[in-house]
Amino acid sequence: MKSIIKIIIILILNIVSVYAINYKDNVTIQLQWKHQFQFAGYYMAKEKGYYSDLDLNVNIKEYQFGMNVIDEVLSNNVEFGIGRSSLVLEKLHHKDIFLVAAILQNLPFILLAKKKDNLKSITDLKNKKIMLISDAVDMSSINIMLQR
Repeated sequence: MKSIIKIIIILILNIVSVYAINYKDNVTIQLQWKHQFQFAGYYMAKEKGYYSDLDLNVNIKEYQFGMNVIDEVLSNNVEFGIGRSSLVLEKLHHKDIFLVAAILQNLPFILLAKKKDNLKSITDLKNKKIMLISDAVDMSSINIMLQR
């Protein structure tokens, strides 16, 4: 009887160890926009197996219109989110977030206007109407430029 119990315990330990070796943490990264080249590093790391080397099974989730990436992280729908400089303001508003990495990226924001004789430089926009996206916090770099 004791030998049968020993065999059962050994079998259970072997089964558990096999699952422990193959276990990978599932992690989701929420992008701040649609799948595109600016996120190539995340895709290449996955393709090259860098996440797997750390026992991570990484899912890269595309942005959906109307989604708030910070809320996705705070509600535990995803483990990580890609943010913008507006994260500083979110932290100042006492959101329970922290920065994992700062990745320098030049923003592709541009200002467009019809060609007019009275618009030759940025200073010519003074007292003119300018349309921005509804989330002005994310447009802080343009707002700062216009204020200066």
